Amino acid sequence: MESLLDYGYLGLFIGSFLAATVFPFSSDVLLVGMLALGGEPVTTVAVATLGNWLGGLTSYWVGWL
Repeated sequence: MESLLDYGYLGLFIGSFLAATVFPFSSDVLLVGMLALGGEPVTTVAVATLGNWLGGLTSYWVGWL
């Protein structure tokens, strides 16, 4: 998960997206890590929320199929 933080907000989005789908890890660790590295709080929370939301929609869509 640390390697995802090297990619900044894109890594946070990808990690949040994957955590909301099939990979069993917590995106909270990525969120706290990004904030600890000095990420802007509003942008960090918005990117993590968007990734989790889209990951959840993807899981729902796959289940619907």
